Amino acid sequence: MGFQLKRRQYERGRAFFDSELVVTENVSELPEAYYPETAHRRAMFVPLNEHGVLFVGDTDIGTTTEQTRTVAELLGATLAAAFSRLSAERRSEAHRQTVAERTAELETLTHTNAVVEALVD
Repeated sequence: MGFQLKRRQYERGRAFFDSELVVTENVSELPEAYYPETAHRRAMFVPLNEHGVLFVGDTDIGTTTEQTRTVAELLGATLAAAFSRLSAERRSEAHRQTVAERTAELETLTHTNAVVEALVD
């Protein structure tokens, strides 16, 4: 239970585990996400379902508009769908490869069986 609570404390963890867009207007207020050597001052953590979180940073401190949030959510949904499709295509290709290998094995066994039957007759 402790891990469950701790992982939700961080903005990117909250975006991932709760599947919600997390917006911060001042990254320096988030010690787990603030790196002074970068120019990012405002940030969004956009969930990509099981594929992770997209970090979108801005160099200005300020207010994120509703339109920007909507675009970020649409981008996140589009990227998540693309990653899901890519994963499905990879699984499908692996399945096709397995089927091709098994088909070749069966053809070899069929040929071997035909040779054995010819010798027995």
